[in-house]
Formats: sequence, structure tokens, C-alpha cells
Amino acid sequence: AYTAELLEIFERNADLDSVVLTEFGAPVGLVSRTKLYERLSQQFGYSLYSRRAARLVMDDSYLAVDAKDSIEEVARKVTHRRSTEMYDEIVVLEDGVYSGVVSVRDLLHTMTEFQATMARNTNPLTGLPGRIPLQQEIDRRCEANQPFAVLHIDLLNFRAYNERYGVERGDEVIALLAETLSTVVAESNDRQATVGHLGGVNFLALCEPGDVERLGRRIIESFARRTAPLHVTRDISAVEHGSSVPPSVGLSLVGITCTSPPLPNLASLAGRTARYKRVARAAGGNAFVIDGQLVAGRVLSFPQQVG
Repeated sequence: AYTAELLEIFERNADLDSVVLTEFGAPVGLVSRTKLYERLSQQFGYSLYSRRAARLVMDDSYLAVDAKDSIEEVARKVTHRRSTEMYDEIVVLEDGVYSGVVSVRDLLHTMTEFQATMARNTNPLTGLPGRIPLQQEIDRRCEANQPFAVLHIDLLNFRAYNERYGVERGDEVIALLAETLSTVVAESNDRQATVGHLGGVNFLALCEPGDVERLGRRIIESFARRTAPLHVTRDISAVEHGSSVPPSVGLSLVGITCTSPPLPNLASLAGRTARYKRVARAAGGNAFVIDGQLVAGRVLSFPQQVG
């Protein structure tokens, strides 16, 4: 293609902000309308470039993202661009093949709408997305025929703990679990892993099937480490005042892998989830069940007495 052909394309399409040059379906460069016009408006610009190959006026350092990338991930990439490229359109790929472009304006608009929707469906205590966003994410993976695993995380013995220490202390433990889940998920190798708060003491994480056991074990270990000081301090206080050893909370984890089509939605998993939760609860605190099989039971337990 020649630069003059690009000019004709822009003149015929007033709403077009850029043209992507491709070879065998893969993008090789992006030509911005604004930057092309600026270059041609310079002295001798038109005569120098109009009859020459379009490659001479294209930008080969364009930002390309995968169609499966999250809005937040794309936004982060945009903010790391050079200031001169900040508002260039973003090239979208599907399996390495050019799919289209998206403007920064449209990205920001979509992100604003997404954040508003998330705010309406976010748990006020933990700041995590609720059931609706989680269901939507599961539906998206089902429609894309993308295998996934769900990981249910419940607090055990929470009612007794809450009655002993009060609602404020109970909320502290729930918030600490939410923080633990967010950190562990963020540190995982699965960039599409996510976590949400179903309500009360029930949480749900989504991840790749092969990552569910590692993720679950990491959650148990991290939460035990974070909460141990709380239990030790309160156990000491109870012993000093002649009280019985206070209750300690534990975790119950149930993982379900979904790899064979048709992939199930959250509602259709309810039966299996309930059965597997009974297996986990029967195994005691910090039990971990995957697809009905106990993979960890009492891996770590909180201090039950001091001294």
C-alpha cells in the first residue's frame, strides 16, 4: 500500500481514526490519521511521502492486546505507553490474528460503566464482587468453552467466634479472609483468576483447573499465618482471666473442576457443591476437597490453647 491510498481511505471514512497494516492476517503497523496529516503538512511532506510505501509512515510500536485481556489489564498497558502514543488506538488480536481496534475513549467509557456496575454489585465489607459478577464471569467462560475451576471458601465455627468476641471482631476476620484471598489470587500465575464474596462467610474463587489445588493450599496457609496472632492474643487473655479456651475459626475449601462441555453454570453446580461441602465439614477445620476427594484435612489448625 502507498501513503496516497491511506489518504483516500481517511477521506472516504471521516470517522476513521487509524488504519492497521497487516501481513497474512497479522498486524505490522498502525497509521494514525492525526499523525499522518501532521507529517504530510510539513514542508515537502506530501511530495516526499504520498507516492511512497505506507510502511514509511506507520508506527510499528503500536499497543496490541488479546481479546481475552481484562479491561483493567488493557488500561494498565495504556498508562505505560509514551505520552506521544497515549491516545493512539489499541490493536486487538484473537489468537495472534488482527481482529480490530478500540479507541482509548471507548475503553475509558467501558471501564467507567464496568466500575459503576461493579460498585453496585460489590460487598460493602470486603470490597469484593458479589454473586452477579461471578455468575457473569462463569457464563462468559462457558460461552467461550473455556475450562475453569470454582473454589468455594467458607469460614467454620464463625458463629461461636462471633458470639464470643462480638460483631466487630467477626467482621475483622471476614475482612482478613477477603484480603488473604485477594492477595493469593493476585499472586497466582493465572492472570484470569478472580475472587468474589457470595455473602456472609462464603467466598468463591475462579481459576484454571490445574491451579485449583495449589491455590487452595496457599489460601489455607496464608490465612492461618495471618490470623494466628489474633487467636494467640485472645487465648492468652482468656487464660489470664480464668476463662475457657475461646473458639477459633477455620476454613472449609471445596474445589470443582469444569473441563468437559457442556460447562456448568453456578446454579447447576449447587448440588455437587453441597455434597462436597459435607465431606469437607466432616473432615474438620482446614479441610480441602476437590471433586469429592479429600486432598487436605487439618493441614493447619489455629492455636487451641496457650502454655
